[in-house]
Amino acid sequence: MKHFVQWLYPGLSIKRWMLLFSVGIIILVFGATLIMNYQIFGVMEEHMLRLAYQITGSYSYTFLAICGTIMILAGIWIMLLAVRKLVKRFLELIAPDQKEVSKKLLSKIELSRGMRIVCIGGGHGLSMLLRGLKSKTSNISAIVTVADDGGSSGRLREEMGIIAPGDLRNCLVALADKESVLEQLFQYRFGGEGELAGHSLGNLFLAALIKEFGNPQNALEAASKVLNIRGQVIPATPERVRLVAKMSDGVSVEGESEISEYPQKAGKKVRIEKLSTIPDDPIAVGAALQAIKQADLITLGPGSLLYIGPPESPRS
Repeated sequence: MKHFVQWLYPGLSIKRWMLLFSVGIIILVFGATLIMNYQIFGVMEEHMLRLAYQITGSYSYTFLAICGTIMILAGIWIMLLAVRKLVKRFLELIAPDQKEVSKKLLSKIELSRGMRIVCIGGGHGLSMLLRGLKSKTSNISAIVTVADDGGSSGRLREEMGIIAPGDLRNCLVALADKESVLEQLFQYRFGGEGELAGHSLGNLFLAALIKEFGNPQNALEAASKVLNIRGQVIPATPERVRLVAKMSDGVSVEGESEISEYPQKAGKKVRIEKLSTIPDDPIAVGAALQAIKQADLITLGPGSLLYIGPPESPRS
């Protein structure tokens, strides 16, 4: 009741249109009463009958029906006018730039009718793909790898015991509804030589949310609301997986960052022959499986670990 009364406070300029809407209802009901010959408004009906007698010379119920129809139409017109004015006033209060609001609403409706697309992968390639897709549909599900163990993500992963947040952060920013100061802050990376050096603000924010909610998916949902993203970002697994690569020289290398650096350390050209994870069979996130089942299109982005070094020349 208190919230309703607040709408009647002075200065909002909506009480007049609410009153006009009520008048339209009263006129509509009275018109229907005349047509159906109800006795609810007996006195008023009697006056209308007298008027009909003075005009037509008889107690014409046809005249009453015509008057009732006119009143119904007038009531409907007044109600529609009042609703239009109320909606316009609400928009003025919420967003002064009404043209921009209408464009956003139309765009949101069109995007919601787009294809259901699932994008699986990680790295900068996935975030670039998402930036292009969000202009075509809002039904996007980004299933993101969490095996990164280098840089800021790797440090947070080891120090806080969480999944790597880096690729998740990039995908959240890529799917954000529009560029904003908040999105720039998400990508801000601390400099210097202190404990924060090398960390991005977005990684720290996600790490805090994961610790607060105790669940990566709930943390991502909260971050998605903050950035107002189109679609959803889902971790491939809630477990702290590590990549293991068997190289063409027979050496097994553990960790994504170590795999990338191995050719330089070994001083020779090598390629990955087999990839596996630790643990061997990580748990999949239910939302990711559901998104895949409902998808119209699935894209795969294997990233930079398909080959390391230049490809070998084909044999003749």
